[in-house]
Amino acid sequence: YTVMRGDTLYSIAFRYNMDWRELALWNQIRSPYLIHPGDRLRLTAPPQVASSTSRNSRPIASSSTNRPASNPSSGASSTASRSTSGTATSSTGSTSASATPAKQTVVKKPKPSDSARAQPPASKPAAVKTSPRSSGNKAPSSTKKPAASSNKAPPKAATKSSAGISWRWPANGPVLRNFKANSTGREGLDIKGDLGEVVRAAADGTVVYSGTGLIGYGELIIIKHNERLLSAYGYNRKRLVKEGEKVTAGQAISEMGQNSSGQVVLHFEIRVEGKTQNPRNYLPKR
Repeated sequence: YTVMRGDTLYSIAFRYNMDWRELALWNQIRSPYLIHPGDRLRLTAPPQVASSTSRNSRPIASSSTNRPASNPSSGASSTASRSTSGTATSSTGSTSASATPAKQTVVKKPKPSDSARAQPPASKPAAVKTSPRSSGNKAPSSTKKPAASSNKAPPKAATKSSAGISWRWPANGPVLRNFKANSTGREGLDIKGDLGEVVRAAADGTVVYSGTGLIGYGELIIIKHNERLLSAYGYNRKRLVKEGEKVTAGQAISEMGQNSSGQVVLHFEIRVEGKTQNPRNYLPKR
């Protein structure tokens, strides 16, 4: 895959149903997990990923600006992404859940792990911060974010503890479409609502993607809850949080928008190590 403007390690892994830790390992990307437009990333494990002889090899990246053909199986895609702010690729490479994301501009250092599936990196990969392109998609406005969205106490709601995390529903409406494994567009829940209705974080976490670069999700927000687990919120009309921002369960993160068919819905997904899960297994019963 050739990195495009606005890509992050998380968004690339999300697009191909991968675990971001494997993507980092296979490409010898270490903290602070910088990727730049033109870098080439492999999407499959290298032949000797577990070999200690790879310790002195170089990172698989280049400054080439050539764009790949659309062929995910060979590690290439023509899908472009955008992020919310900034002028250069960077990382939210914090070493703890409470650390402020660091903005870096240095190139990643090659030092792969000796094991086939390395331990999770100490720091989370960062967002590639770039200026949004002037296509039809409207970039989020940090100056117009409702002041109450971050400071107001989340409303009380039913919760359920699953995978060591306390979950709540991200929206109150009925479910129009349920989860169906291995079915494009059905690997989550579509929750009905009203245009502009507040969408809330389903659990505590860190925003690792806030943008419009993943085709089929519209205005998308991805929240990391631990090293293995992410939740995603698609078809938003407006995003209220930025990459690197800490959120709490019930906090307003976006306003509900419309899908490609014109329906006002929230598309909600939960993924473990890159694999989609049935959100109903995590959310409290209604």
